[in-house]
Amino acid sequence: MLRSFQRSCFPGKRNFATSISRDLAYDVVIIGGGVAGVTLACALASSPAVSRQRIALVEAMDLTGVKSWEPKQDNYSNRVVSLTPGTMNFFSKIGVKSHMLLDRTHGYRDMRVWDGVTGAKIHLDSALLNTNGQQQTIAYMVENVNVQSAALKRIEECRAQGVHIDIFQKTKVAEINRESEVSQDGIDLKDWPTIHLDDGKKLKARLLIGADGINSPVRDFAGIESLGWDYDAQGVVATLKLDPERPESSLTAWQRFLPTGPIAMLPLAEGYASMVWSTYPGIAQALKTIPASDFCTMVNAAFRMSHVDLSYLYKQITQGKSHDIQGEYEWRESIAKKPL
Repeated sequence: MLRSFQRSCFPGKRNFATSISRDLAYDVVIIGGGVAGVTLACALASSPAVSRQRIALVEAMDLTGVKSWEPKQDNYSNRVVSLTPGTMNFFSKIGVKSHMLLDRTHGYRDMRVWDGVTGAKIHLDSALLNTNGQQQTIAYMVENVNVQSAALKRIEECRAQGVHIDIFQKTKVAEINRESEVSQDGIDLKDWPTIHLDDGKKLKARLLIGADGINSPVRDFAGIESLGWDYDAQGVVATLKLDPERPESSLTAWQRFLPTGPIAMLPLAEGYASMVWSTYPGIAQALKTIPASDFCTMVNAAFRMSHVDLSYLYKQITQGKSHDIQGEYEWRESIAKKPL
């Protein structure tokens, strides 16, 4: 979210005028160094209209390890994002894509979606969008850290080219308010928000941008309301290793809508997929605590079995008793294959 600040926006008390170092007064201050924050910083730094402005990025975490990220082969983060081709083109335009590890960026070209009760299904095939019948990428699955690392490297590249962009890391926003101040060279900063960091620094922002998540101090300062409600659901995420005998899985996204919530599997890399399973909190908690072998069996069951069979398996894992999930799965699969 971003909002420019004018005197009429926030009527309230002012403190006595003080002076602040010009070095801590910025044209743009971005709060939050996640994917949204760092890529926005890159976009501003890469824009001829903004690149001469003073930009600051504030992040509570230590970004050093993110910037120098060197992933191990066959080891993927559960925090991933789905990027459209348009977004990837934008990343290319602002210089982020050239720093990404593209061998860990995987596109899928079709989606198979079906209902877990009625069996109604739909196949979304990108080939249908082209007159030549060839498939094109619908979206790319990318680890968040891959985007963040690339963006931080791009920021350093922009700084080397003379763009003024500072990163304040390992520090949180303690307070945002309005203070009547002037810079040491006489610029009136009375309408600029003041960002107090917990390390004692104090920044002034002509434009303050919040990319700081659900508990956003920027949103609170701006008076932007946030409405929400409980869906009585939790999402379980995991990285899955796929059956090598099913190569079509590497280009296809799968999603099944169950009465307890949807489960989706999206290709992450050759032989791997990212899974998110939205379900009731009790089931989600059980899925996070059962052995890995039982978890894999439950994922297979969620994509294949009837609601009645799944309900029985849910009871087995949530009651905390000894159970043979694999045996139950195999028996129910064998019964389902037999003709009536």
